[in-house]
Amino acid sequence: MLRQTASSKIGTSGSKPHGSVDQQRPRVSNHAGITPNATGRQTMTDRDRLPPRARAKIFTFAETEASLMTAIHANQTQIRELEDALAMTTEDQRKLDLHEMIAQRREVQTTHRARHHAIADLNGRIRRYLDMLPADALLDDAKPPKIKLKGETHQQAVANLRGQIVKLISERGQVERAALPIAEIKAQVKKWITERSMRTVPQIVATHETFTVKLEHYIDGALAPVPDIAAMLAWFDPEHFEAKLMALIDQMPKPKLAMTPSEKAERLAAIKVELGDAERLECALVDDAMDNGIIIDHRPNVDIRALLGLVVTKKSAKAA
Repeated sequence: MLRQTASSKIGTSGSKPHGSVDQQRPRVSNHAGITPNATGRQTMTDRDRLPPRARAKIFTFAETEASLMTAIHANQTQIRELEDALAMTTEDQRKLDLHEMIAQRREVQTTHRARHHAIADLNGRIRRYLDMLPADALLDDAKPPKIKLKGETHQQAVANLRGQIVKLISERGQVERAALPIAEIKAQVKKWITERSMRTVPQIVATHETFTVKLEHYIDGALAPVPDIAAMLAWFDPEHFEAKLMALIDQMPKPKLAMTPSEKAERLAAIKVELGDAERLECALVDDAMDNGIIIDHRPNVDIRALLGLVVTKKSAKAA
C-alpha cells in the first residue's frame, strides 16, 4: 500500500517515483474517510474524533486512491491514442516502436490497477475498523517508533521485520492450540472427581411404609435430563475411577507443545506486545521510505492501529 504526499509522484514499487499525475489529480474532500450511516450522521471516522497524525494518514490514503484512479484514466487514454496511431501508420519501424510503447503502457496500467485495488481495500478496512469502535473509545496518537537503519536499505529492513511478524503470528497460533501438560490434566481429573463426588450424594428415604435410595445427578447443560453416570461413579468408587482415568491419560500421545493455562496466557500477552511493536515499526519504515522517494506497499493484513499509529482505550467510568 502507498503513502503519498500532495507533491509526490507515482512510480514503480521499490523505485524512485516517476510519471507525475499531480496536475490531473482531483481534489480530496476534507471529509475523506468519513462514512455517513443510514441516518445521515457521521460515523466513527469523523475527523473530530481522530487524533491529528491518524487523521492526516487517512486523508493521505484517500488522496493516494484518487491519484491512482486519475493515473489509470490518463494511462488508458495514452494507450488508446497509441493504438490509434498504430492503426494509421504504415512504417514498419514506427509500428515496432508503437507496439513497444503500448506494451510498456499496459504494464504500467497493470501496476496502477493492482495498487489502486490494494489501497481501496485498505481504505475500506480502515473505515470498517473505525466504524466498529465502541462509542466510549478514546483515540490517541501513538508515540512514533525511532527509525534506525543499521547498514540496511528500507526494503531490507521491512523484509526482515515482516519475517519476524510472520514468525510471531505462527507462534501465536501454536500457543493458542497448545495442549495441557500431562501433569495438569491429571490434576484436573483429581479436582473433577472430588467435585462430582461431593455433589452426587444419594438420597435415602426411610419411612414405616417405604424405603428408597435415589442417586440423581444429571449432566449439566443437557437438553433433556440425562443421568451423569461418570459423576455417580465418582461418588461410588472415586479411587478406582481415578486410577482408570489416570491409566487412560498415560496412554495419550505426548503433545508437541504443552503449556499450563498461566504459561499460555503469559506467552500470548508477550506475543501481543512484540507483534504490536514490530507492526508499528514496519509501518514507520514504510512511511519513512516514502518520504525518501521509495515506494513499499503495506501488507494487506496490517493491523489498522499500527497503520494509523492509534492507541485505543476505553473511557474510564465516572464515579457515582
